[in-house]
Amino acid sequence: MAYSLDLVDAPITCHCWNKDGTQLAFCPNTNDLLIYEVNGKTTKLLYTLSEHTQVISSCDWNFTTGQIVTCSHDRNAYVWELDEKEKVWRKQLVLLKLRRAATYVRWAPNGKMFCVATGSSKFRVCSYDPKQNWWQSYNLDNGHPTSLNVEFMPDSKHCICAATDRHFGYYALDENEASIVKDKHGKKQVKFCLHEYSAQGWVNACAVSPSGEWVVFTSQDAYIRFINTKDFAEDKNNALNINGLPLLSLCFISDKALIGGGFDCQPRLFVLKGNQWTDLGLIDIPEIREKNDSAGASGGIAARRAMFGGPKVTKTESLHNNIIVGIRKTGKLITTCANDGKIGIWPIDSIKAHFSSEQLE
Repeated sequence: MAYSLDLVDAPITCHCWNKDGTQLAFCPNTNDLLIYEVNGKTTKLLYTLSEHTQVISSCDWNFTTGQIVTCSHDRNAYVWELDEKEKVWRKQLVLLKLRRAATYVRWAPNGKMFCVATGSSKFRVCSYDPKQNWWQSYNLDNGHPTSLNVEFMPDSKHCICAATDRHFGYYALDENEASIVKDKHGKKQVKFCLHEYSAQGWVNACAVSPSGEWVVFTSQDAYIRFINTKDFAEDKNNALNINGLPLLSLCFISDKALIGGGFDCQPRLFVLKGNQWTDLGLIDIPEIREKNDSAGASGGIAARRAMFGGPKVTKTESLHNNIIVGIRKTGKLITTCANDGKIGIWPIDSIKAHFSSEQLE
């Protein structure tokens, strides 16, 4: 059954898990990254990573090396590595050379590089140089303003990017994978953007299916668009009008099921039927959620508010009572973070049991 971890009395801007799902890292809308040990509903604060000077906008955990990467509105990124002997996290600055904020970061599946979305018309591709002992980065010009999301394809040679000018792009990260075009003067140029699609509003989020067969992006016009990578050349996409408010985050359960969350404050399930995607609606329902776990202040948060004062939160029939800003998959769980300061835990088996008539995997 679904339940929540009521950890902080502040919005959570981002979160991520380690490989085995025993440790959770998140930012409570500050310049700190908190790392908790999680065992069911029992949590314990292990580390506080403090180096950024402004709010951490995104974080990601490298399952290959165990490193954590963070990026912030201070225009910097740090790679953190745990010193097993001294039990402290060592940081290494990544010089992004940005003039605007870093908005989003993700490791490549091979664990050797990561991409940083930015508030400018470029995003940065970063990799480690062992000879120089530092993280080097280079610009990839996407020709669009602020990027809100960037996700790697399974081959670690391509990525997708969502931008605020209503465009979504599929990019090559290497010149060998890029296309060659001619400008108006007949000169050859390398074009890293291989395919591009448009929406009728900000493209808030994008995601890649585990096999890489499907890519998806969602926008502020309350549409979600699914693209089969086999149809890239034909410029086809399956546009679906969301039966609710716009989404801000997406996460695939499998190649046939997707979870989205946003302004509805509740996760939404999409399923592939044949070659078409269908909106099955919200999954935050009594059959899936624990009876005593609904939105509102509880536990330590309620005690602090009673002692020091603070706004009263009306209990609602949903796990979150504010916007969902991030969704992750760890093991057999889907987790959500929201502006209400909670981490929502959604067992995939519970979702499958309720939607037993649908093929989710």
